[in-house]
Amino acid sequence: GAAMSPLKGVRLYNLRAMARTNRFPSWALAGLLALTPACTFGQGFSALMSGPRLSVSELAPLAREGDVEAQLKLATMYYNGERASQDFEKAAEWYRKAAEQGSAEAQFSLGVMSTRGEGMPADPEQAARFYLLAAEQGHAEAQFNLALAHLEGRGITLDLGQANRWMRLAAEQGMPEAQFSFASEFNFGTS
Repeated sequence: GAAMSPLKGVRLYNLRAMARTNRFPSWALAGLLALTPACTFGQGFSALMSGPRLSVSELAPLAREGDVEAQLKLATMYYNGERASQDFEKAAEWYRKAAEQGSAEAQFSLGVMSTRGEGMPADPEQAARFYLLAAEQGHAEAQFNLALAHLEGRGITLDLGQANRWMRLAAEQGMPEAQFSFASEFNFGTS
């Protein structure tokens, strides 16, 4: 058979298994790539670790099939204008599809976009709902943003108890901003 480049092997793997449960550990994939005549173990491992840069046309079929990780990556590519023209509406569309499948990262991203009015009208209430969905799954940044929303009464009821709860949870996950805010504003005088 024809020799396969390390990147091609990684792309084939990613197109079949990206966003699904890893069926092979990274070292095994690199070893499989090393079996091709034009690829050493080191080249395969390097290609894997450098993170193959899949294109929109390679991710789109997976995303349309409901692959949550492909939807998330595609949304992020559109949001950042990475290997695609920046398009907040398309980003929001793909984040929504991933969020509907329970992706905390997508729910958080929709919260940010709702806050900023990117790809949708600015809507603090909708942002707070998205932050809550992600925060309940343990997403530290969503917990932090939800705490700030409760603290300011932005899109959600002003509630210092809830602000304290969410800020503490984000701080416990090691988020520096949350740790600083929790220590300096929320926890003084409480036991």
